[in-house]
Amino acid sequence: MKLKQTLGIAFVLCVGLSALKINAATDSENNKRLNDITIIGSHNSYKRKIPVELLAHIENHNAKLARSINYYHYDLYSQLDSGLRQLEIDVLADPDGGLYENPLAIKILKEFDKTIGEQQGFYQNAMLASGMKVLHIPDIDLFTHCATFQLCMQQINNWSDENPAHEPLFILINIKENAVDWVNGVKPIIFDSAMFDKLDAEILEVLPREKLLLPDDVRGKSKSLKQAVTTNGWPALEDSRGKIIFIFDGKPRQANIYREGHSSLSGRVMFAAFDESQQEAAIMVVNKPIEEQERIKRLVTEGFIVRTRSDAGMNESPEQMLRRYQAAVSSGAQIISSDFYPGSPNREIIDYALPR
Repeated sequence: MKLKQTLGIAFVLCVGLSALKINAATDSENNKRLNDITIIGSHNSYKRKIPVELLAHIENHNAKLARSINYYHYDLYSQLDSGLRQLEIDVLADPDGGLYENPLAIKILKEFDKTIGEQQGFYQNAMLASGMKVLHIPDIDLFTHCATFQLCMQQINNWSDENPAHEPLFILINIKENAVDWVNGVKPIIFDSAMFDKLDAEILEVLPREKLLLPDDVRGKSKSLKQAVTTNGWPALEDSRGKIIFIFDGKPRQANIYREGHSSLSGRVMFAAFDESQQEAAIMVVNKPIEEQERIKRLVTEGFIVRTRSDAGMNESPEQMLRRYQAAVSSGAQIISSDFYPGSPNREIIDYALPR
């Protein structure tokens, strides 16, 4: 498969940004707020490498899809140790357990006499348990560093325990409800309000309340979350050390269900990516820093926190990704997510990495 590209341009970019550090001068940190940061994060942080035999099978059906999912990351501990301060987790509902126990990918790999288990990232026993699961695409892209959502939370919590004064961590959550058309396999469960309640509960079952920065904490006595961040502002950066902040990057239907009965996300665990016209708006997800650069700049100026992406999929050229990174930095977005942060294993696939 011709999935490797090379970078023929020099990494010359003077942006005044350390790719893996909080952008906060120590002599004035007490005056800085949570939105005065610039951090790098990873995209689909749980994802492990797809076996080459399976990738070839996917390419026979859809070459573009094969390229777009041909990336992976080291374990969550390693990413956090390297300095990343935003992780992204995909979640699928499995209230009874066993829904993702026998995926097509394993059947395909058995045709090659290939033994697949926990060492490669398929946790069949964990898939039998009830509760939220973590994988990318049902049946074909399921190799993960933490098969259950609670296992992901435990890994993050353990790292936080070992680094109690850490800079705030942002955990982006996506809800997966779709499958690949040509795979006649498992159809993910559509989330309802009860499932969102369960998702919040799974976070609280693992992470101590004192470690979390919740929408209620930021809203305080303001009439709405939006009013709080655009008038009173975010908590002090120093007071946010050791905190973990969840962002629900949901589709409009999902986000509307998540806020039902929770005006301004009252009582909810996660912030959610609402449009700035909504009273629940606080943390925005704007993933096109070139096309929407002026909007990102405006949102940041108004007091919102913005997450954007410096690369989007493995179908872009290194030159395109570098331009996108430059736009992300110049936009002022506080959280920049990438598959090509320094030290990422994906340089094996495309010879590119974010400038240091």
